Amino acid sequence: MRKNFNGHPLDSAAAAAPREDGSIRPASPALRPDASISSRAAWILAGSKTVPSTVRVRVQNHTAILSGQVEWNFQRELAVRVVRDIAGVDRVEQQITLRARPPSDSPAQRVMKALALNKKIDASHIVVTITGSTAVLSGYVRSLFEKKQAGLATGASHDVTRIENRLAVRRHHSGSFRSHR
Repeated sequence: MRKNFNGHPLDSAAAAAPREDGSIRPASPALRPDASISSRAAWILAGSKTVPSTVRVRVQNHTAILSGQVEWNFQRELAVRVVRDIAGVDRVEQQITLRARPPSDSPAQRVMKALALNKKIDASHIVVTITGSTAVLSGYVRSLFEKKQAGLATGASHDVTRIENRLAVRRHHSGSFRSHR
């Protein structure tokens, strides 16, 4: 019985005829053993600067199974993207969990901080109320642009899945805004 370069048996369909230079084409990715795929996936994950070292991979029946814990959801998504294109991987099963973080602020406080950090918004007249995962913005802003920016900044919060932007636009008013005369 013929064997590949790893010593694994090949059937006659797995290898092509010798090339002109005498080398033999390796087995197709679908015939690679899980251990070989797993080693390759682990090596690629270890070399990634964006996927934390807490992510582990094992391969079973050509399915890459990712496990471990990460801080952010984008790290889970990146891990899936990194391994899904590895030769021999047919599916990716994502079992990575997000590390629980102690809440330092309420969701409304986090949204207010995001609004205050946005230089395009004067958040001093905005009130944020969050019920469940719905954020309600009330109060007033200077322009439609500022109202839109407040909605976008609120939508960036992982606590919010729905936004009710009830902000009024007041072009001329007293307070911290400059007069447009």
